[in-house]
Amino acid sequence: MVESMVPVCPLLSTRSEVTELCLGEQCAFYVAPVRKCALYVIGHKSAVDLQGMQQELAAKAKQGQ
Repeated sequence: MVESMVPVCPLLSTRSEVTELCLGEQCAFYVAPVRKCALYVIGHKSAVDLQGMQQELAAKAKQGQ
């Protein structure tokens, strides 16, 4: 499946059967330097942080063997 290149608003599209497009710089949640919604930025940062924690735990478990 080919993903659409048109950004979708994760907030406005949650309760609607119609996909709402991103408003870009007209939205308070838009992070202009990265050209993404704050929800995507927060999710990405959380995923990266979680991956780092998992790697630390795996390294500690390996040392304890």
